[in-house]
Amino acid sequence: RIHISWLLIRDHGRKEAIRLLFEGFRTILGASFHETTHYFWAHMVHYAMEATAKSAVDFKSFLVLNPVLVNSNLLLDYYTQEAVWHDPAAQTQVVMPDKRPLPSLLSDVHASK
Repeated sequence: RIHISWLLIRDHGRKEAIRLLFEGFRTILGASFHETTHYFWAHMVHYAMEATAKSAVDFKSFLVLNPVLVNSNLLLDYYTQEAVWHDPAAQTQVVMPDKRPLPSLLSDVHASK
């Protein structure tokens, strides 16, 4: 999921990449597609890409610079179990985190490091 997000964002930009990711994963996963989790990972990959834009020239370098992205529990730093797994709306629409806000490119990307 991280690598596919990185490739699509790199090649198509955030908006089109998210559309392509959602379309592809909906086709593959069907009813088990979870909109909130897929949005979360695409957002985190995009944020990390922007934060390390000058340094990460390939995917391996990107992961070396952003090791937090390989933590499969990163989602739970932002969402409670209830908000992401037990709220039916989280599967069919993007639900914003209830523990802390997602990092924003509108603020200083280096302030959160």
